[in-house]
Amino acid sequence: MAKRNDVEVTLQSLFKFEPEMKKWLLPQVKVKPFFGFYFHGFAKIADLIPDEIFYRLLVKDHYDIEIGFCMEMPEKIIAASNNRNSRKYAWIHGYDEGLKLLSTYQKMDKVVTVSKCNEERFRKETNGMIPVCCCHNLIDDHRVCTMGQELIPVMRGPELTFVVVGRLEPGKGVLRLIECCGRLKQEGEQFALWVIGDGEERKKLEKRADELGLGANVRFLGAQSNPYA
Repeated sequence: MAKRNDVEVTLQSLFKFEPEMKKWLLPQVKVKPFFGFYFHGFAKIADLIPDEIFYRLLVKDHYDIEIGFCMEMPEKIIAASNNRNSRKYAWIHGYDEGLKLLSTYQKMDKVVTVSKCNEERFRKETNGMIPVCCCHNLIDDHRVCTMGQELIPVMRGPELTFVVVGRLEPGKGVLRLIECCGRLKQEGEQFALWVIGDGEERKKLEKRADELGLGANVRFLGAQSNPYA
C-alpha cells in the first residue's frame, strides 16, 4: 500500500490503548487515549454522558474528516460534532441489527461497512436514503503468514483443538461457543479450546467454563501480540 505523507491521523481511543501497539502505526498517526483505563461495565457508565458533552471533552482540534469506528458510542459522539466543515463517517465493524442507530446514521455523510453483503443490506433497509459503501478489512497476507511461523510457548495435545481469536465481548459469540463445548463434554468428546484475546466478558466466560466442568478443556490465553502464531 502506498504511504501518504500529506495526511495526519489522530487516533482517539475511548478507553485503553496498549502502548506496544504504537509500533504498528505510521509516524503521522497520533494516539490520544481519552479515559486510558477500562473496567467491566465502564462503557455503560460512560454512555450516560450526553453525546454533545462527550464530543467537546474528547475532540479538541478541528478535523477535515471525523470517523466513528465500530458501533454505538463512537458513532453517536461523531454525530454530535459541532464541526460544520468536517465530513463525518460511521464505520460499522459488524452490523447494527434492527438499525438501532438509524437517527445517528442520518447525521453522517456516509456509512462504511466491511462487507458487500452488509453494504447491500444497509442500503435495502434504509431504502437507499443514506449513502453507504464497503471497505474490506485491510490484511497484509504476507506478514500474517510470516508471523504465523513463529514458535509459541503453548503445546497442543493429540485431541481435536479449536481456537478462537478476538475481543471477548458479547458480539463475538464466545459465550455461545463455551456452551457448545459444554455439550461436547456431556457427549464424551475429547477436545480442547484455546481462547486468545481479552475483554469485558473474560471473567464471565471463565466462570461459565468452570460451571460446565471445562477446566481441563478450555484455556484462556489472554491477549497476544502475535495471535497469528
